[in-house]
Amino acid sequence: MFKKKSFLNWDEIYITSNSENTLAPFQSLDTGFEKKTLREKTDLLELKSYWKEKSISIKFEPEKYLRTNLHGEIFFEPELDLKFSYFQNKNSEKETAFRINKIQNFYDKNFIDDIEILEIISVYLLEEKKIADLVSICNKFLNKNSLPLKFQFFLILAGVYKNNLQNIILSGDEKIVINILYKYNYLELNQNEKNLLYDIVITGKYPNLLGVVFYLFKNEFKGIRNIFPILQLLSNESTNLAKEEKRAFVQVYQNTNQYLKTFFLMKNFFSRIEIETWIKKINIMNGKDKKFNLSINEKLSGISEKDKLIKKYQFLKEAHNLAILTPFEIILLLSSNKSFELIEGLNKFYESYPYSYSGNRAIAVLHFHNEEYKKFLLQISKSGNFKFQMEVLYLKAIAYREIGMSEESKKIFQALKNKFPNSEILIKESGI
Repeated sequence: MFKKKSFLNWDEIYITSNSENTLAPFQSLDTGFEKKTLREKTDLLELKSYWKEKSISIKFEPEKYLRTNLHGEIFFEPELDLKFSYFQNKNSEKETAFRINKIQNFYDKNFIDDIEILEIISVYLLEEKKIADLVSICNKFLNKNSLPLKFQFFLILAGVYKNNLQNIILSGDEKIVINILYKYNYLELNQNEKNLLYDIVITGKYPNLLGVVFYLFKNEFKGIRNIFPILQLLSNESTNLAKEEKRAFVQVYQNTNQYLKTFFLMKNFFSRIEIETWIKKINIMNGKDKKFNLSINEKLSGISEKDKLIKKYQFLKEAHNLAILTPFEIILLLSSNKSFELIEGLNKFYESYPYSYSGNRAIAVLHFHNEEYKKFLLQISKSGNFKFQMEVLYLKAIAYREIGMSEESKKIFQALKNKFPNSEILIKESGI
């Protein structure tokens, strides 16, 4: 923090004359100029008092005047659309302009180190879109080493000043938003600082910082602070996004596996070929791509029945798509020497596609195998239409029975027995 300079009237200084042994006054060359400057300083302080008397606490909040995009870039938007103005309906426009003009006229020729005056005039000039005038005033303070850091950070992030603060140290958990934005751009944020940005955007305090928060949390699909609320906010504003931002938004939205919504979003921003490629990828991931399934069946033709499952496992492992193994196939493999590899592969798939229906089904089967039946039922509920597959229903019936929900278990077994009346296992389970 810089120490404020004081403006004092020094007493006249007397020096000894060389020719005479007497003290002579050292006279000011322009006493009138000094008196005029003092009067102008007094007027300036009176202007500040004027706004205080009107109960207007004017505070420059630099983060309000910055914009961000979905690529994580921070920039200054000259055409500001401010919903709130410190000066609107507080004073007449003519009177306010007159008082601000007096401040500017003073700083054209003089300087007084008063941060409150800088705050007042900065807010006014930004609201009036007089950016060049703002920079001129800030330069006066900068030249006197009196420009506060928040102004310097703002002008650096706005692209006005070069970043000459490489040696600055910002450590610990920053609570000041403009400091966090500077760290984001030039240093490194810790998790608490990321969380603070997330919270102030979600609560609606700084909607202009939505782009940075999207960029920071675009791969976060779990936990308290995840990408879903951000995607919802962007969905409401998607038509106002720039073309490349729309693509960035939809590419992240694809990972939610909300297929229908993603499809309609892609129709607006992606080509037909891109949409068809995406659909094929989703079908392969969920075991519904006919061409992919046919290629697997062709590879398995001619292989003995006892070796088919291991071969299928190997083919799917090479394709990084173990999640499309059926529930019964996963349970059988968990009893083989491929168990460790299988668990590792399924967990890796789930980490990459946490909202994949096939991924959730596979993880649910792992819970079932570990006799974690409540976890199984919770996980399988996230598997879309896969939760109605016959193998899944059979596992659900067993899980319900094991946690004491006998009636629910019997209903499922009875329905399966009606579907497969000759199954000895289902006849036994349904009590017939």
